[in-house]
This record gives sequence, structure tokens and C-alpha cells, in this order.
Amino acid sequence: HELQETYPNKSILLAEVGWPSAGKRVGAAKPSRVNQAYFVRTFLSYAKDNNIDYVLLEAYDQPWKIAAEGRAGAHWGVFDAHRQTKKWPLTGSVRELPNWPYWAVFALLIGALSQAIYLHHWPDLSIVRAVLFGLCFQAWGAGLLWPYISLTNHYLSGLGLTVWLALSAIQCVLFALFASDLVELANVTWHKPRRSFKGARSLLSDKAPFISIHVPCSNEPPKIVIRTLTSLSRLDYPNYEVIVISNNCRNPMRWRPVKAACAQLGSQFHFIHRDHCPGFKAEALNLARNSADKRTQIVAVVDSDYLVDSDWLQTLMPIFENPDIAIVQAPQDHEPPGLNSFKRKCFWEYAGFFQIGMVQRNEANAIIQHGTMTLIRNAALEQVGGWGEWCITEDAELGLRLLTAGWKSAYVAKSFGRGLLPDEFNAYKSQRFRWAYGAMQILKRYGPELLGFRQCRLSLAQRYHFIAGWLPWFADAGGFLFTVGALAWTVAMTVVPDQLPPPIALFMVPVLFLFLAKQVRGYALYTMRLNCTRLDRWRAALAGLALSHTVARAILTGLITRNAPFQRTPKDISNISPREALTTATTESALLIAIMTVTIGYSLRCDLGDPSNILWLLILTTQAAPYMAALLMASSDAIERWRTPPQIASVGQVTGSVSSDRHAITTAIRSKPTKATA
Repeated sequence: HELQETYPNKSILLAEVGWPSAGKRVGAAKPSRVNQAYFVRTFLSYAKDNNIDYVLLEAYDQPWKIAAEGRAGAHWGVFDAHRQTKKWPLTGSVRELPNWPYWAVFALLIGALSQAIYLHHWPDLSIVRAVLFGLCFQAWGAGLLWPYISLTNHYLSGLGLTVWLALSAIQCVLFALFASDLVELANVTWHKPRRSFKGARSLLSDKAPFISIHVPCSNEPPKIVIRTLTSLSRLDYPNYEVIVISNNCRNPMRWRPVKAACAQLGSQFHFIHRDHCPGFKAEALNLARNSADKRTQIVAVVDSDYLVDSDWLQTLMPIFENPDIAIVQAPQDHEPPGLNSFKRKCFWEYAGFFQIGMVQRNEANAIIQHGTMTLIRNAALEQVGGWGEWCITEDAELGLRLLTAGWKSAYVAKSFGRGLLPDEFNAYKSQRFRWAYGAMQILKRYGPELLGFRQCRLSLAQRYHFIAGWLPWFADAGGFLFTVGALAWTVAMTVVPDQLPPPIALFMVPVLFLFLAKQVRGYALYTMRLNCTRLDRWRAALAGLALSHTVARAILTGLITRNAPFQRTPKDISNISPREALTTATTESALLIAIMTVTIGYSLRCDLGDPSNILWLLILTTQAAPYMAALLMASSDAIERWRTPPQIASVGQVTGSVSSDRHAITTAIRSKPTKATA
């Protein structure tokens, strides 16, 4: 109007008028299909009423403009880029997703199918709980499909489509992990364990099945091994032998005292030594199996640092009266850590798996066999060919092989023995690396059976528990790759902010939500199943988070290699200095510094008024959490070493007397029906 008043004899043309249907938000201006329709309709009416000439920007979407103008540049058209479909009508209602009913039906079917599978295994669920769980599955199904629904509003190149589909696949893994966490939370909350094996004290007689107890040790402090053997000599069971297999130890000062102790403990105790065992613990156990008494019906395995309760065998042996049972497993428990903050974190992180995860897996006959406090039917062990020397987690591999052959397992949540906790953060990480790498070895060999591509006797529930149990480790590997990619992308955005926007919220919000949901779920499970303080629950969460980088490294290494050397978990009291303890998290600290530097640099360059930038900064902060946790664990270890100066461990410091240790453990650990306590 002002121009017409100033130049009354001139014709005025508005050469570019329009609104994008998708793209980056600018202040209160939000690109969307609905907003585009509203603007164009309103403007056309206004222009007609006021006799305004204009050129509508534009007829068709132009994907080539993305490189110069960003995503919004491609979405100014009234028609799509294929020139076939009009985005919205000139009259009537407008939908942001025109085909949303079809996607809604698809999401409902996914949610309903997931709910039906769950109700098939738990048919006694109340109506209210079934409806609540169904709503969760419906929301889960919608979230799972959302990346593919949103794909219809994007113009992507071949590379862009590949990246989009890759991110969508990774997000599917995250949603699968969330679904498994949801199922576990529901099972622990609503269902009491139905498959319970409490055991019973058997009658002691000479006709009791003969048990061969195998104790592998490799370069262990002899005092620790002798303590274990002394506790085994006091078992309340008539028919058993103990075979100690010293392997990969060339220091006579380590194994000769153990040999002498076996001779002193009596004819039940036998000693085997091998300087070199290429198959490590599995080969040592096969040596013991071949040397066992011919009367052996049950093979037991105990780690060389365990104090074993005297009623272990007589309590659990009656479970083998069921001829289908091949494995009877007790928890891999540890001695109380006292006031040592670092070891308390490790202790409760271990306890969570054995008092929550293993109890739930036992319901489906899908436990992970462990290489200590385990009893195995010798006939089953012979049937499957003994211990697998190709795998560095020979215990878990044997358990899966027995289940694949049709045998059953039993898990008793009560502890019958307790070993030593890793004495330093590096040992803690080394053990978890071995577990995760071994899982990759197992998955590469038994993947077809677990995924249903090769026939075996595993049930659907057993397959689910093995895959779901290893899924968090794959998420850790994916998280590491995401962190590396996020660092590179953030550096690029900082250098050329006008050309590279933050990733869309579609792929960022689920990452934040699932990270927070996992922490809440872990805290809730610990509250229900373990009788520990609130602080100890967060300590356990911190310890688990601190292992993320180690697990990621193991999974990625396992993907590209076939064999890794067996790394034993040291049982020695470590005399490293506080400074050396801090260096056990050097790699994690370097990554933490890199993330913090990039995050601060980007926050100084970006527009903090843009919600997408705030969201991206939150994502970077979340990615820093595992590396911060690792640094805190190393710092906790260093602080404990600063409080307690290095010293040479005496017999009392390392082991104490068997009687005093057993009394301390008995008074420190009180069993409850539903909660583990220390």
C-alpha cells in the first residue's frame, strides 16, 4: 500500500511469495505442510481482495536447492518434486501426513503382535495390566515406524537415503533394547519366579553320586588357592574328589605350594600342572575331565579364589534327580567389599545380573552358565564333547551348547560361595572385555540357531533371552560409533554452520529418551530385587556405565577378528599407585576431553535460541556420560589407594583364616526370599 501511494502510476509485482512445507524452524516460523496451506490460502484470498499481482514460490519442489538453502529450500512447491501429487487442496482439511491411517494400522499391528507374543507366555496377566502393557507396545510400535513415516517428507540423494536407512536401523536396535527392558521390568514387577529350584539337603551316604570338582588356576597367589582348597576339604558330602589344574604358569613359587597343599589335604585332592595350555582354561578343564575318577557322575567347577559353603553339594545335588537337568548353577558371588567405595560399585554391579537377569532367564531355561559354582551332569558333558577350547568364554559356550542339544538348566539364586572382587579398574575392564568378546565368538558360530535360520532344540523364549541379553553390548558398540560420528559432525557444523545443520530431532529425541529410561529402569529393578541403599544403586549404575567403552571395543574387535588371547582376571592384591590407578581410564579420559572441547566450541558458535542446537548439545552431553563414569571409577580406585598405602599382602590381609572369613561372610550377607543383601 505504501509503494502504491508513493508510485501511483506503477504496477507492483510481488515476485516471490510462499512458505516451505518442511525444513528448519526460524524463530516462530515453522515450516510444515499445514502451515504452507494456511499461508498460501490466506494470501491468495488477501491478494484477490486487494488486487495484488504476485508470483507464487513455487510450483514444484526443487530438491537441488538443499545444497544452497538447506532443507527448506527444497519444499516451497505446491506440488511435490515428481510433479504428480498436489501437497494439499485449496479447500477442506489438510493433514501433515496424508497417508497416516495406513501407517497407524501398521503400527497397531506391530504393537498387537508384540503384545500377543507376550500374553502367550504370560496368559495370567490381569486385564488392567494387559491393557497398560498393550498401550506401551502401541507407543513402541509407532516410535519404531516414525523414521520411515517421516521419510515421505524428505528428498534424499542416494548417499542421504543410505545414511537415513542406516540411522533407522540403528534406531530399531535401540527400540528393540527398550522393548526387552520393558519386558524385563514388567516380569520383575508383576510375576513371581515360577521355576524355582531351592534344593534340599540330601541324605549323606556312600551311594551319593560321585562328584569331581575341578579348580583351574593360572599364576594365582598360592595362599588364595590354598584357602579355596581348604574350604573344599570341609564339604559335607561323602563322594567327591578335587582336581587342581595349574596351567600357563612357569613360576614354581606359584604352583609348588599348591601341589604341597593338595598332598597335605589327603587322597581326595589331586594336582596337575602344565607350563603351556594353548586352550587356556577350557583346555585345563578338559585335562581335569580326562583325569577324573571313572565313577564321576557330576562335574563341578570352582574358581581358585572362592570360599565355598560346606552345604553346597548336598543342597543342590537333589536337583539332578530330574534326568533332563544338565546344569545347576549358583551365583558368581563376591566377598563383601566393606567400606571400599570402588569395590562396592563393582560388587553391586555384579549382583544385579545374578539377582535380576539370571533369575528371569531361569524362567525360560535360558541361563548363562558361569565357570564357577557350577555343576554339570557328566553324561551331558561327554555327549556334547567337553569344553570348547576355541572360545574364551568356554562356560557360556558350553551352557548354550547343552541347551541346544535339548538339556535343561537350573539356577538357584542363593549363594554358596564367594570370590574376590577385581582389585583395580583395569582388571574389572579386562574381565568384561573377555565376556563381551566371547559373546561375539559365540554369536558368530551359533547365530543361525539363535536367529532361527538353522534347526535346533532351542525354544523361542531361549533364543529371545540370549539375543536380548547381548543386545545392550551391541548398543554400547553402536554408541561408540555414534560418538565418533557426532564429534566429526559437530566439528564440521562449527566450521561451516550455514551449510551443515544439526541432525533432525527424529533421531535425537529417542537417544535421549532411551538413555534416561534405561537408568530409571535399572534403578527400579535394583529397588525391587536387591536390598541395597540408594547410593549403592547409583554406584552400580555408574560401574555399569563405566564399562561401556570396554564393551564397545570388545564387540567391534570381535566383529573383525576370530580369536583373542585369554586374559585371566588377576586375584593378586594390586600395589599400583594412585597415579597409576588414574591411568587405567586414559582412553576414556581422552574421549571425554574431546567431547567436552567440541561441545563447548559448538555452544559458543551456534544459536542457542534454536531448539535443535540445544537438543544436539544435550545429545553430546549424554554421549560423554560413559567416559565420565569411567574416569570416576578410576578416580574412586585411586582415592582408595591413596587412603590405604601400597603394602605386601600377608596371609591375613589376602585370605585370613577360613573360619574367620566364613564367619564374616555369614554375618555380612543375609539371605532374603526376594532380595540379595550385603
